[in-house]
Amino acid sequence: MMLSLRYDLRAPAFGPSTSSLYAAAIEQSVWAEQHGFMMVALSEHHGSDDGYCPSPMMVASAIASRTSTLRLLLAALVLPLHDPVRLAEDLAVLSILSGGRVDMIAGAGYLPQECAMFGTTMDDRVPRLEEAIRVLRAAWSGEPF
Repeated sequence: MMLSLRYDLRAPAFGPSTSSLYAAAIEQSVWAEQHGFMMVALSEHHGSDDGYCPSPMMVASAIASRTSTLRLLLAALVLPLHDPVRLAEDLAVLSILSGGRVDMIAGAGYLPQECAMFGTTMDDRVPRLEEAIRVLRAAWSGEPF
């Protein structure tokens, strides 16, 4: 059996502060690695009232700096909300910093308000997802694109 952690880092007003939740996630990830856990999953959403983590790559980077074997699963990145070239670069840097411990689940998104925040629409999700996947594959191929 494989043990994993998962964080969305929601911080509703009635609970602990965002900073304490992020610090706890990092410390718990260190503990989990020391106790045989295999992975930590981090989720992404934007504009949430409860502070749902908008930048799981940043959190993964912090966890990577404190661990050496724990896999980092970005589950899921909402690809249509990202510039695909920048995303390819950020994920490549995260992979370098973590020693290749990054895995990603590509999501299309499902919240209209997130699309609106990023100047896109629900109808654009699938074409933008497909384009992002194409760019990521090309960017990581080692060939000019």
